[in-house]
Amino acid sequence: DNSTVETKELSKMDMVFFPPYMYHSIEALEDSECLIFTSKSRKGSGYEEDTFRIKDINSFKL
Repeated sequence: DNSTVETKELSKMDMVFFPPYMYHSIEALEDSECLIFTSKSRKGSGYEEDTFRIKDINSFKL
């Protein structure tokens, strides 16, 4: 198993950058607002081409 799990508690105005194709999830510990930016448009097929849905990221194995 070559996967690792990292956790990080964020503070107000923190930013996180994920490398391409890195599996990730975000869990809010309190009411929060989260903005997610991508370089591909959601219109057409560009955005979904590199978006993979994982039902339960905690049980996902590489």
